[in-house]
Amino acid sequence: HQAIEEGVLIRIKPGLYCLAVRPPPSFIAANYLLDPSYISLESALSYHRIIPENVYTITSVTPKPSKKINRLNREFSYHKINRQLYFGYSNVLIGGTSVLMAEKEKAVLDYIYFVVQGLRKINQRSNFSKLDKERLKTYAFTFKNVLKGRKSVAFSNLLRSLKLI
Repeated sequence: HQAIEEGVLIRIKPGLYCLAVRPPPSFIAANYLLDPSYISLESALSYHRIIPENVYTITSVTPKPSKKINRLNREFSYHKINRQLYFGYSNVLIGGTSVLMAEKEKAVLDYIYFVVQGLRKINQRSNFSKLDKERLKTYAFTFKNVLKGRKSVAFSNLLRSLKLI
């Protein structure tokens, strides 16, 4: 407790601390703050240069309930996704440490999933030109099977209107 009070250590979460002078990169912290989770949505879209904006809030998806956590002078936002849709991420090396990050195709589909739920709006400046269309179609098939009724139709229609399928 004394090291925290003196500002030497920062508590990331119960049982996990870092040196105040060397906090972990935000994406690494995001993976540790809520497990399981992987970086997706705006953060992954920005990382993969699908959207031109840099984002302040670190966004992740998780099969756990949605929540926001403020740590390390950042906001970390976790969004609940259906457990059957918790796939399509891999390890990327950031600052010499492995981070769980959505593949670019999965980040796009995660985002569209939340658009269909009414929780996001399509970024008109998105650049989908570097996506692997076959991977996108394979992943989209799983989304369409998980979404039911009107949401499945809305998901497919949105993919078509964005010329993704």
